[in-house]
Amino acid sequence: MPRSNKREMAALSNPPIGSGQRLPLHSLSPIQRLPIEIASMIFRYYASEEAREAGHANPLTLGAVCKSWREIAWTTREIWTFLYVHVLLSKSRSWRTFYELVAEWLSRCANRPLNIHLHCYPEDPDQKKTTQYEFRNGLPLLTLVNRYSGQWHALDIQVPDVLMSYLDSSSCTESNLSHLLMGIPNDGDFLPPTFAPRIANLRPRVVELFCFYLRIPPQFLAQFWACVTRLRLVNLSVEYLYTIIFPNAPNLREFVFQGAIFKSNEALAPAPSTGSVSHPQLESLEIEFADSEAECLFMDAFILPGLKVLRISQVEPYIKLHPECLDGFLTRSSCHLRTMEFPPLIYAAEEDDWIDVLTTLGSIPTLEKLNINGDENPLFMDSLSDLLDAHLPSDDEPTPARPAPLFPSLRLFSWRGYEWFPWEMIPSFFAPLHPHDSDVRRPLQKIQVHCHPRSEETVKHIPVDVLSELLRFVGEVEFDFTVDPGSGPSQDWLEASIAKLFK
Repeated sequence: MPRSNKREMAALSNPPIGSGQRLPLHSLSPIQRLPIEIASMIFRYYASEEAREAGHANPLTLGAVCKSWREIAWTTREIWTFLYVHVLLSKSRSWRTFYELVAEWLSRCANRPLNIHLHCYPEDPDQKKTTQYEFRNGLPLLTLVNRYSGQWHALDIQVPDVLMSYLDSSSCTESNLSHLLMGIPNDGDFLPPTFAPRIANLRPRVVELFCFYLRIPPQFLAQFWACVTRLRLVNLSVEYLYTIIFPNAPNLREFVFQGAIFKSNEALAPAPSTGSVSHPQLESLEIEFADSEAECLFMDAFILPGLKVLRISQVEPYIKLHPECLDGFLTRSSCHLRTMEFPPLIYAAEEDDWIDVLTTLGSIPTLEKLNINGDENPLFMDSLSDLLDAHLPSDDEPTPARPAPLFPSLRLFSWRGYEWFPWEMIPSFFAPLHPHDSDVRRPLQKIQVHCHPRSEETVKHIPVDVLSELLRFVGEVEFDFTVDPGSGPSQDWLEASIAKLFK
């Protein structure tokens, strides 16, 4: 929101002109000869959502140019439907004028859907204590926003905890809300609090909650969450998901869970009962665990048979997860997974653990993309290499270790790490799927390896025998091998390894 001053207020306070009129023909500027409709169209493009997000648009600048432009901006309702307010509540300013400016802005949009971005910052975001400025200066802003709850289309509200309970949509008779984002400042040193703003009559389709538990009265829980298809939670507990959200959000399709914790607010809800919760509609899950207890609870508590995309990570590198929990989750869900992404180094696993996980993962017939992030895990990579051709007999093992090939539908293998990739394993991806038909292979389209080695002392080029095998498939498979040494530009490592042969 621009700084409040008399010029900005004047830009909003002139009477409108009628549609179809033209700007004065005696104007010296050619732009002022445009019909009102054309000028209004240009203004709408200038103040589009894309321009606002890039920080290049502000309708007030239009009204500050001249009287004619002010009159056009006054009557072009669409340019006032996006309100962006970032304000420090302890700042000394003419708050009354600021409120008037916000009220005038909101009134200009008439009855059109509103997109409101309201971020009110406390005096010190890292301090939990309430200051006198937060309530005194922030509440009038919330009150103004509440008046237009029936027109909320997207609401992004991040305010100190003392204000969150005052968000109120009770004046809304029919919810048009599509996207709801709510958050409070939290440095992570205390458990998320619980707040109960009066918004139970809303029906959002996208919900994002940051650092606090949203309490909806039990009689309205099912209605509030019924239309939600996309959800993002940050620094909240698995228990909240178990007891509140999953049982009441049957249409949820995409879920991002960052900083999933085990502990929850005791006032949140009764402790979860034993047993698993199944959610057959969820298709995409991206989850980041803040502790290993949260991982165990999540993997044991949920069954997701409709899952197609799974991405797993952890908040801190010292947190070690349990491969047996992942294996059990994949087995119970019996999902039709297409994309799997995780850093193996976050798991405290032995070789047998990785064989179990990779066998379960590789047995999913629909899996097409396998993305591995983080440092090289020798046990994981060795296990993967061995299992890729474990269905084929060898001179040492005439009887195959496995009756059927793993990862039969794999199209993309991607690896990113800070060590050198074990190039010797790549030919295993091209092993035939059947012992008696060498032409039938995995439908690989791309193998992507991005190395960021910490040390340049030991340079590991692709071996000659591996290069020979790869060159057989150039044109059929895309090889994106990139090495970023840190001290120079990135290099195409396939080209660098080939060039080394001719030196």
